[in-house]
Amino acid sequence: GKCPTCSLEVEQDCLCGKQSQPRSCSDPTWSCDQVCGKALPCGNHTCCQLCHIGSCGDCPRKGLRHCPCGKTEHVLPCTEEVPVCGDTCSKMLTCGVHQCSRSCHHGDCGQCLQLSVRRCHCGRKERELRCGLEVLCEVKCTNQRSCGRHQCRRKCCDGNCPSCENTCGRPLKCGRHKCAAICHSGSCYPCTMTEEVACACGSTILTVPCGRKQYTPPPQCRSMCRKPPTCHHKERKPHRCHPGPCPHCRQLCNKRLSCNHNCSSACHSEPQMPPMRRPVGLAPWEKFNPADQPAIVKPCPPCKHLVSR
Repeated sequence: GKCPTCSLEVEQDCLCGKQSQPRSCSDPTWSCDQVCGKALPCGNHTCCQLCHIGSCGDCPRKGLRHCPCGKTEHVLPCTEEVPVCGDTCSKMLTCGVHQCSRSCHHGDCGQCLQLSVRRCHCGRKERELRCGLEVLCEVKCTNQRSCGRHQCRRKCCDGNCPSCENTCGRPLKCGRHKCAAICHSGSCYPCTMTEEVACACGSTILTVPCGRKQYTPPPQCRSMCRKPPTCHHKERKPHRCHPGPCPHCRQLCNKRLSCNHNCSSACHSEPQMPPMRRPVGLAPWEKFNPADQPAIVKPCPPCKHLVSR
C-alpha cells in the first residue's frame, strides 16, 4: 500500500519569502497574508497583491486607463495621474436615488445634498430634508403589541411593532404567585414553585406543585406516632404515625382509689369535648366556638373488687 504522509515538522518559508514557521513536511505551502511589496517591472511602483508565488506581473497603471468618471480614455506613463475630463461625474450617490452633479473628480462623491419632501416612518408627518437623512416624528404608536395587553408606545413606528418587553404579572392558578415571564398572549405556564406536605410527625415529606398542598392528603409514614398522651399515662400504646387525633387510650386506668385498690376500668381520664350544641340563650349574631367549652373528665367508677366481711 501507500506510505503515510510525513509527520515531521520543518521550517518552511511563505510564498513571498518574508516569513517562515514550522510546518508539516507534507504541507509546506502557505501564505503569510501580507502585501507582497516587490518592485514591479516599471521600477516606479511595488506589487500590491497579497503573499503569492510567481511573477508579480506588469504595473496595473500601465496601458489604457480611464478618468475618474470613466467617460474618457487615456494612454499615459504609470507615473502620471489620469486627468479629470471636465464632464459631469454622474456616479450614483449612496442615497441610491440621485447622481453626483459635480464635475469629474478624484475620491468619493460625498453625501447627497438634494432637498426633498419626505414622510416619516409612520406616515403621519412630512418634512423637507437633505436626501439620505431619516425623518422621524414624535407621535407614539398606539397599536397593540403581540401580547394584546400593552400598546407599542414607540415613537414614529412603521407598524412593525416589537414584542412586548413587560413582565406578564398575571396571577397564576396556584393563587399565590404571579407570572414572571415576558408578557404574552394566551394562558400562563403553571407555577414552577413547589410546596411540602408532611406527615403528622414530620418524618415523611412529599413535594407537590404550588397550589396543590390543600388538596393533597398527608403521605403515609412508617414511623411510630410521637404525640404525647393526653391522659395520665406516661406513654401511649405504640401505633403508627397518622393524621388527626390519636385513638382513645385503651390501657387500664390503674389509678389509686380511696379504698386503696387500683381502678380496673379502661382509661377514662382523657378529656372529652362536649357535643357541638349551641348553648341555649345565645343570640344568633354571637359567635360560638366549641373549643371554648370546658372539657369533660370522667371520674373513676366505684371499686369492683369483692371483699369478705
